[in-house]
Amino acid sequence: MQVAIHHRTAYRYDRLVSLSPQTVRLRPAPHARTRIASYSLRVDPQPHFLNWQQDPFGNWQARVVFPGAVREFVVTVDLVAEPVAFNPFDFFVEDYAERWPFAYERLLSGGDPGGIPLLWVLSSRAAHTRERLRAAGRRPLPGFARKKKRGEKNVDRAHPRVLPHAGVRWS
Repeated sequence: MQVAIHHRTAYRYDRLVSLSPQTVRLRPAPHARTRIASYSLRVDPQPHFLNWQQDPFGNWQARVVFPGAVREFVVTVDLVAEPVAFNPFDFFVEDYAERWPFAYERLLSGGDPGGIPLLWVLSSRAAHTRERLRAAGRRPLPGFARKKKRGEKNVDRAHPRVLPHAGVRWS
């Protein structure tokens, strides 16, 4: 069985406008279970520059830059997918996580003095990313510093659009 999807989004303006770079996230995830038989993305008007980038989670996104003013911005996606049935509950849950709320095991939370905690590794990876951005003459999005000063959580994540410019790839 195949399913065909046609998606079109159009913005029309009453005068010429200058668009900032646009990020289009309309491509199937590469790690999805559904096989994609065909995919096409069309962006109008011409001329424009389109570059494919990956976010830290491996998802593809198109960055579109228009060199001049435009009266419209149209994104068209055509897709043919071959859906398959699968059991969404076919995954493994650690014993400690069977009841919620739960505490992470010692290796993940840093309670194991002999090992390197996974959560610490992820945090240090974010710090490494910030250093790579600085070395490349770039900087994380300005809101991060303000959020950090206010004590907000989860500010160590670099914005997906920033990573590809610094050549950083997450595995």
